[in-house]
Amino acid sequence: MPDPTRFGDVPLIADTTVWSKLKFAPPDVQADFRQAAREGLIVGSPVVRLEYLFHAKDHSKFDEYDARLAALPELPLTPVICRLATDALRALRHRGSHGNHKVKAPDVLIGATAAVNSVNVLHDDKHFAKLATVLRFEEVRFGPYPSLPTEKG
Repeated sequence: MPDPTRFGDVPLIADTTVWSKLKFAPPDVQADFRQAAREGLIVGSPVVRLEYLFHAKDHSKFDEYDARLAALPELPLTPVICRLATDALRALRHRGSHGNHKVKAPDVLIGATAAVNSVNVLHDDKHFAKLATVLRFEEVRFGPYPSLPTEKG
C-alpha cells in the first residue's frame, strides 16, 4: 500500500527536478508520490509550472505537463513572496562569500512561496539546502535517482 507520508506529513511544493526525475524513481516511490498528490500533500506553484512547461519537447508534452500540474492545488505568487525572495538573496549575500547569493530565480521564488505558505520543498537541487538556511521551510531531498540523459555531471 502506498505511503503518502514518505516525504513527510507537511504539504510540499515538488520542484521541477522532482517532476523531471519521477519516472526514474523506484516504483514504490512513484506510487507514494502519486498517493501524496491525491491526498493534497503535493501542491503546485506557478513558478514550477512555467519552469516545467519550458522543458516540454512538443505541444502534446506541453499539454500533458500542464494538465498534470493543473490537477494540484496551486499556491499563488504574490508581491510578498517576491519581496521575501529578494530578502533571502540579500541574507545569503551578507552571510557568505562572494557569489553565495547565486541561486536561480525560480528556486528562490519557490523557496519563498514555501516559506510564506508554511509548506516544504521536495527537490533534487542543492540550492534548496542553502535557501532553507535563510527561509522558513524544510528541504526534503528526492532521490538521488539517475540523472536525466540531457543532464551533465
